[in-house]
Amino acid sequence: MALPKAEELQARREEVLMLREPEALVVLGERLLFMQTWPELVLGISLNTGRSLAEILKTGIFRAKTAYSVHFSGPMTVYEQMCPFFEVPTFSRAEMVLEALSRVRAMFGMQFAYVTRRDVGRQCGPMLRQVAYEYFGDLIPIRQGEDLSKALCRGVYCRLCCYYYCPAEVDELLYMATVKDYRRILEAESEEERLTFAVAGSFLDYVIVDGNGTWNKSLGLRLGEPEVELLEVFGKQRAESDAQEDHPEGREIAQELPTKGGDVV
Repeated sequence: MALPKAEELQARREEVLMLREPEALVVLGERLLFMQTWPELVLGISLNTGRSLAEILKTGIFRAKTAYSVHFSGPMTVYEQMCPFFEVPTFSRAEMVLEALSRVRAMFGMQFAYVTRRDVGRQCGPMLRQVAYEYFGDLIPIRQGEDLSKALCRGVYCRLCCYYYCPAEVDELLYMATVKDYRRILEAESEEERLTFAVAGSFLDYVIVDGNGTWNKSLGLRLGEPEVELLEVFGKQRAESDAQEDHPEGREIAQELPTKGGDVV
C-alpha cells in the first residue's frame, strides 16, 4: 500500500469525524437489507459487514457463523489469491445479511463473471455513491473529496464494531484490524507503524459522540445480549487467560515450552 504523505497522515490523526447517532445507522442499515433495488442492498450489506462493492457483488465468499457474525474470504492481492476465512461481526442478524446478499447477486446474475474488480467499481460505483449520499448524507460526515460509500465500510464500520462488540480488555485497534483482517496492522512491529497503517486505512477516522459532542468511549455495548457472541478468536483468548489465572503454574510451564506461530507446540 502506498502511504499518504506524513503531513496528510498527521492531519487525519488530528481531524477526527463525529458520529452522533450510531443506533440510527444500525437501524437504517437493517432497513436497507429489505429494499428491492441493488444500491440499497449493497449499502445495507456494506454497513453490516465492512465489505466493499466488488466483494459484495463479485469476489467475496460469505458463510453463516453465529447469529450476529459471518465468515468471509476474498482476494487480498492483485493475483486474486483468496485469504483464509475470518469472522466478521454484523449489526443485523446474519441470516438477514446473507439473504440480502443472495438477492442482490441474483439481480446481476453472470454480469460480473468475466470482469475485474475494477470493472465492477466502474459500472456500479457512481450509482452507489449517489445513493449513499441520499441515505447517509445527514448521518455520516466525510472529508472533502472523499467517498461516503467507502467510508461506510471502512471507518464507520470499524467504529461501530468497537462500540457494540469490542471487549473492554481488547485494544480497539487490534479489534478493528481483526474484523478487517488487515495484516499490515496485525503484523506491525511497532506501535508507530501500527498507528500509521491504521490512519492510512481510515480505521481511526471516526469517533462516537453524545448530544453535547463529548466523545463516547464505550466498548462492547451489545456483548451479553441474547445470541451475541464474542468473535471466536477473542473468545479463545479470554478462555486461555481465565485458565491461566485459575492455574498460574500452567502459565509458567507454558512459557518454558518452545512456540511456533504464537501457539504452544
